Amino acid sequence: DIDRVDLSQYKLLVFSDAFMLTDAQREYIEKKVKAAGRSLLFVGPADYVNDSGFSTERMCNMVEMNLTPEEGERTICAYGEEYGHAVAPDTLFKIEDDSCEVIGTFTNGNVALARKQKGDYTVYFSALGNIATKVLREIAREAGVHLYNENDGAVFVNKSFIGVYNACAD
Repeated sequence: DIDRVDLSQYKLLVFSDAFMLTDAQREYIEKKVKAAGRSLLFVGPADYVNDSGFSTERMCNMVEMNLTPEEGERTICAYGEEYGHAVAPDTLFKIEDDSCEVIGTFTNGNVALARKQKGDYTVYFSALGNIATKVLREIAREAGVHLYNENDGAVFVNKSFIGVYNACAD
């Protein structure tokens, strides 16, 4: 549905586990989404699977970072928070790209979350999902997103209402 969205109102787009993109989706992201000061956060391998199998090269082109296989890691530390999965995923990549700004690392020290400024847009890549709210909030802040809430409570906003669910005791 990305081609049906009015992109002018968004500063950050999150692509969570977009393993397989069609040619049309890839072209739309390259020509329309990667522009206008927006930030893109790719979580997990993006554009890694295609009709002929797996392509690390396609994935590296989509996230605009050099990625190489990583094994056994399941935790990332970024902005003083840890996030990840209880079990290491079968398909996992680390970032090996000196042109990126390191934001988070795996427990073994390899780069797992990074940012890369590209002309008039910014690309983030996180090797693992289940991103801690503090980490996602900092990425959103860097992207210029208006933050309604500084704690972990959920916020729902539409043109008529703002709803805040405070899950914290304080």
